[in-house]
Amino acid sequence: MNIEHLAHDLFLLMLNLSQLQSSERMLAIFVDALNRAQDAVSLRLLTEGEHISDEAIQIATAQNSFGWIVLEGKEQAQSPELLSLIRNAIHMLALVLENRVSAQLLADDRSRLEKAVAARTSELHRTNLAIQAEIVERTRIEDALREKTEALDRYFTLSLDLLCIADTDGFFHRLNPEWERTLGYRISELEGKRFF
Repeated sequence: MNIEHLAHDLFLLMLNLSQLQSSERMLAIFVDALNRAQDAVSLRLLTEGEHISDEAIQIATAQNSFGWIVLEGKEQAQSPELLSLIRNAIHMLALVLENRVSAQLLADDRSRLEKAVAARTSELHRTNLAIQAEIVERTRIEDALREKTEALDRYFTLSLDLLCIADTDGFFHRLNPEWERTLGYRISELEGKRFF
């Protein structure tokens, strides 16, 4: 296969690899596709713990390393153009893998954020329900208090007994209308005066 066809096939391969979710699957398909595409060089993924030889090329970017590929083949069959193309393809593969890692990290962050938002929303919903219940209870208590206050006020106003509210020193603060009817004094004259 000539270099131009291989370059075109590698470009299409990279487009297809970028659609995969699994980094391991990407690596395996890449090596398999290159091995089937040309005969001059054979590629093999190094397994973890295997010795890294001088022929090995690291699948890496500045931020991440995804392993090593060993080029095996006859020296005379390895043209500089072919080796350069393979090295560039391996670098592109590293970029595709890094993009996949970044996409997965973003998806994980989004998932964590969505869970946190859902938990917070649920917490806010429970808090809102508790506040609404408290408002209903407070309104009920205020209504009951208002009703009792109005009933006491009616009783105070309509009572035929002499009723007053005075402080501990005996000064009148409030008197019911019966004081006027019984004593003949206006309420305004009595308010602020001492009981005695």
